[in-house]
Amino acid sequence: MLLRGVLSRQGFEIIEAANGAQAVALFSQHRPLLVLLDVMMPVMDGFTACAEMRAIDHNEGTPLIMLTGADDLKAIDKAFRVGATDFITKPINWTLLTQRVRYALRSGQLNREVRQSRLRQASACRIAKLAFWEWRLTDDSLHWSDDLEAVLGVSAQHIAQVADFLDAVHPDDRARAQRLMNLARQSTGSIEMELRMHTSKIGWCVWWANAAFRVAITR
Repeated sequence: MLLRGVLSRQGFEIIEAANGAQAVALFSQHRPLLVLLDVMMPVMDGFTACAEMRAIDHNEGTPLIMLTGADDLKAIDKAFRVGATDFITKPINWTLLTQRVRYALRSGQLNREVRQSRLRQASACRIAKLAFWEWRLTDDSLHWSDDLEAVLGVSAQHIAQVADFLDAVHPDDRARAQRLMNLARQSTGSIEMELRMHTSKIGWCVWWANAAFRVAITR
């Protein structure tokens, strides 16, 4: 009750649960912007409730903050393992609690904005038939965005190395592709290439790549 009163006076809208199981049900129903969970709760403990909330949350990143004893390092470690975002130790410093809650809410909002931006970008890429890739020079591995199969009709695991990539290039373009790749190893600028590639679903298609190596290549 004291916790509710402190946060209510700061202007927060509070939904209170009597136990861990009810907390999970209310979380699923209301999808609050932040959750404060005590480790010790009746019916269902805070760890189990936290894990179930995180499963419901999927990738939304809702801040889940656990209240635990200051010297209970095992509880703190377990809290993070089951999906907690942060922890607050008892006895509670009420001023610090309010600031931590405000910070977590701001952080959660930023995470939601970034996630929405990525979803919009992914949607735009699907419409424009664009995919992104990263070439790691340390082991010549290629790492593709999830749109690769939709764009080229080929799974990323089939073009996981530079050698796989070159094998898929049209024989008449392969030497040029190899020269460009060799040039890319020594470049810090941007290189463009247009190549014909073979895929099992589409057959031969024209593949255009713009590689900004300052950001796309991990050396």
